[in-house]
Amino acid sequence: MGIPLLHGQMSGDPWADQLIREVRASGFPELAGKDIRTRQFTSESDFFQARFSIWRFVMGRRMRYVIRVNSAAELLTSPEEGRRAIIAHELAHVAYYAQGNRLRLIGLFRFPCKSFRERFEKRADAEAVRRGYAEGL
Repeated sequence: MGIPLLHGQMSGDPWADQLIREVRASGFPELAGKDIRTRQFTSESDFFQARFSIWRFVMGRRMRYVIRVNSAAELLTSPEEGRRAIIAHELAHVAYYAQGNRLRLIGLFRFPCKSFRERFEKRADAEAVRRGYAEGL
């Protein structure tokens, strides 16, 4: 059973919940009051993914953010610095989603476009580096 991140939500991966809490507390203080939850998923290409609740966005309710955690075993064997850096990258996405007017999130409809997606991902990498997680990237 996982460690609660907020509102008792657990991913089922205690190491992931703890890592997200640590990186969030040390590198993303502006996210302290945000509703961030974790969920498991499987993927051959991604270790983690950051999302926001489209339903809450459309309904004008308080935003909820989700970091999806890959349940693949190879993630556990990756270096700790690498996992922290990847979490910092995902939290950079959450910080982007959470800042300012939520209507600007409509611009994410361009995510399927390769050039937009590359800029979006590079911006999260740059933010993780700026916050001190370059060693793991």
